[in-house]
Amino acid sequence: MYTYLPCIGLAQAESETTIQTTTRSCADLFSPAPARTTLRWEDSAETSVVDGTVFFAQVNSTLQIVREGEVTAGRFEGNWMRRTVTYSGVDALTECMSEQGLQNLNNGILELLITPV
Repeated sequence: MYTYLPCIGLAQAESETTIQTTTRSCADLFSPAPARTTLRWEDSAETSVVDGTVFFAQVNSTLQIVREGEVTAGRFEGNWMRRTVTYSGVDALTECMSEQGLQNLNNGILELLITPV
């Protein structure tokens, strides 16, 4: 196992994810989907591009969004990344089916794991 020191973090506007399907609906909200995520690092202008899967899991009022896959370009290329954001007090399916839809998610707890392949 490798340790990356000093500890680095993600920039404030830290990531952008493109879910690679033509359409998504509330019916398939919890189905895995291919996704590309670009992470921007706070200590430099570097990015990491991760090609993999995004999936949502809801237990009671806790929603987790997990993105995982291989870092295919940029910093940490060739490694595996798993990014989990946990939100409390969210009923994603009910909000998705409401007239307004699932508007936004704020104040989640981020866990980022990068491991060598």
